[in-house]
Amino acid sequence: MNLLIVSGYWPTQANPISGIFVVQQVAALVRAGCRITLLSGNTLGRPASPRLLPLELGLPEDRVAMFTYPLIRLPEKLSGWPGGIALNSAAAGIALRRVIRKLAESHGPFDAAIIHALRYAGFALPAWRHLVRGKVLAVCHGVDPFLEQPGNIKRSFPLLQKMVGQCEKLVLVGQPLRTHVHSLGLSQECLAVIPNGTDLPDRTEVSEGQRALDIARRIVSVSNLVALKGIDLNLRALARISATHPQLKWEYVIVGEGPLRYELETLSAELGLTERVRFLGRISYAGTMQAIAAADIFSLPSWGEAFGIVYLEAMARMRPVIGCLENGAADIISDGVDGRLIPPHDEVALAQALGCLLSDPEQCRTMGTAGRQTAEQFTWHVNAAKMLELLR
Repeated sequence: MNLLIVSGYWPTQANPISGIFVVQQVAALVRAGCRITLLSGNTLGRPASPRLLPLELGLPEDRVAMFTYPLIRLPEKLSGWPGGIALNSAAAGIALRRVIRKLAESHGPFDAAIIHALRYAGFALPAWRHLVRGKVLAVCHGVDPFLEQPGNIKRSFPLLQKMVGQCEKLVLVGQPLRTHVHSLGLSQECLAVIPNGTDLPDRTEVSEGQRALDIARRIVSVSNLVALKGIDLNLRALARISATHPQLKWEYVIVGEGPLRYELETLSAELGLTERVRFLGRISYAGTMQAIAAADIFSLPSWGEAFGIVYLEAMARMRPVIGCLENGAADIISDGVDGRLIPPHDEVALAQALGCLLSDPEQCRTMGTAGRQTAEQFTWHVNAAKMLELLR
């Protein structure tokens, strides 16, 4: 299959982890026999870090070709004005139609397409749909705050309807997104839920081992440092544990960068945790996975996950995980089996869950083993097979 992928997500030199899930899906589609042409837009007038090339990401050059196209777009603050969304979508449609037509002439006709950018490549689908002779899937990866604004929903709805009308399905990466899509006014009949996946390290490369209680046991989080990820809840919960269970030895490692880093570092100091908390910042994907594997517990009490690939990545490395109910983590974690699920924003419940796992290495080992079995059900191979089933 000659497959076109239009994506707003892709790793860059400045952030080699951003969009890594698209790279992993592309790799799985290549293994399934597809030839991939990937398109990503460069918004004119907005400086951006160069994207990493397929070869730099371990993708075969003879099977994956990547191209960028110039994209004219109003600033975000102006895009919500009357006519702004339609104007951005029309400009995207003109740019995409031009580049896809040229690529089809040089690379052969496209058998199918996957869109990983609903705004604005998806909205522009009617302008370039005729250049793909097979089916098209549009993928929703999360809640778009821009579209949740009342005026923007109203202005976007006609474009969403037209896009969905020309797609085989609107693919959601997690069940919680059904509520978001319903709020946008779309019917459930146009939807399909296909979870994202994870790459599985070989069983010989991971260990169920846990640090003993007489050694500082390690908790790790991997996240953008923004409010909805709940890193501050981890810090407050650990402060509670320090006060109520001073005998427990632990350290907390935070991987990621974001606008709240200074606030979180300040909070850590105010809670008296500075000596036990490390902020590693943004590191490579390989380094991030090593940090997860080197921990005893993975905790991310986020209340805004559409799916939560990082939980699977931790499970694949045999780490027990902590996530929140009522969001994407609940699609993955079985409470008490391969991890713990707590109510969102519940600092007390989080402290109890962390305290139980910190004090019981054997329970962590059992959960880690079960987590590996869970991760084996959510691979990129499974994801690619389901996507291709819809496309065929």
